Amino acid sequence: MATLSVAVALLASLLAVCCGLGIFAAPWFMCELFALQISSGTGRTTQRSSTWLWAALVQLLAVVVLCSLAFLTLLALGPDVLLGGVAQAVRPTDARLIESLGLLFGAGGLAIALVVHFEHAPSILIDRGGGLLFALLESARLVAANGVVRSWLTSTTAHGLQLAPAVAVVVLAVSRGTLSSTVFWGLISLPVLALCLALGQGMVVASYLAVRDAVPDPTGLSTRALGGRSAVLWLSLLALVMAGPGAVSVALLRPAFVGEGGLPSSAPVLLELAAADEVREVYLPDTALRLAVSERAVRVLASDGGGAGTLPLTAARIKLVRVARALPPSPEGLPVEPAYAIEVVLADGSQPSRYTTWIDDAGVRLDDSLGRRFEQLLPHHSSLIFLFCLLWTAIWMALALPPQAHLRKVFADTRAPSAARAFERRAVRSACWLLPAALLSSALGAWAVLR
Repeated sequence: MATLSVAVALLASLLAVCCGLGIFAAPWFMCELFALQISSGTGRTTQRSSTWLWAALVQLLAVVVLCSLAFLTLLALGPDVLLGGVAQAVRPTDARLIESLGLLFGAGGLAIALVVHFEHAPSILIDRGGGLLFALLESARLVAANGVVRSWLTSTTAHGLQLAPAVAVVVLAVSRGTLSSTVFWGLISLPVLALCLALGQGMVVASYLAVRDAVPDPTGLSTRALGGRSAVLWLSLLALVMAGPGAVSVALLRPAFVGEGGLPSSAPVLLELAAADEVREVYLPDTALRLAVSERAVRVLASDGGGAGTLPLTAARIKLVRVARALPPSPEGLPVEPAYAIEVVLADGSQPSRYTTWIDDAGVRLDDSLGRRFEQLLPHHSSLIFLFCLLWTAIWMALALPPQAHLRKVFADTRAPSAARAFERRAVRSACWLLPAALLSSALGAWAVLR
């Protein structure tokens, strides 16, 4: 009952992350769940310490990696059509849904491959203490000794068990459900989610308890004596690799630039407004939407304070704004409703440039999809470059971390200075091998943020 109660608290904190309330509470409740399950397995009370902060940080980073990769993978199939199925009459086809789930599971498998060597790090920090480097390397050694594939399968099963109810609700919602039924399914799934969350974490803890006796006492293993300063180098490079997808996810919060092109030739012009120095406002015909136009910006405002806001344009000086009512371009031939086409004419030398965006009756841009943002942020084939960086990193972890962990254990057993020097040399060589993936991934992330 105590485990289920903590799982419910953890689930509530995870749901609160979306509004910013649970971003710090969720990792701590995760540590509490780990500690409770470890205490149940060992028969002794797990004491709270400052190392719990490192454990919470590892958990938070692992969740960020998993979510970032899953989010970026959905962009490959146009998530706006898939996720919009609940609110629209248009439903994605079963083949499209299966393809989306296949890509999502593939991204999840890759993400787990990236973090599987650190699977036992939170348990080690909560149970044994020690520093972050000690827990990471010891976790990598235990995973390698137990079998990487076996550990990956265990971790995949545990995470799949935790996410299964949520995935089932999403699949039903986008394929068969209505908005009201989706809310009902979501409420019904909450107890199942809490139970699956506790069971999944229990699998991870059970796999740690099976190898717990092989973890040495971290007392006296100082980072300075071990030469661990060099390991900080590959830790920093590893952070750069993971920062790439995270930076792209943050950059996707910005709206897409308005595309080039004019109004449809067959659409009658409903409104035409010349730009001036001062801001001029005018209502769109038969709506509560109004345009605020000046030479520097065009804003779409709704009566409730919403709307598309300032239209992002590639140039600053505006000459003319025209509005028409027509059918917007349809993705993949899906049926669409008439919308407002807003054309912005820019005074660019002797040849004004024309840009057009589509607005629905609520003032929401129809051409501002996540897929379109991704295309504008990054060059072509950037997804393949990200995939290369992540696969390189996963292989690097499997080849570089277990030998370093073995040298660390030799030093713990013998306290030989030669083992510390060998550890330092291997850490530097490992960092050199990780450098290409770190540079490529961080460069793509910086490119997306700075555009």
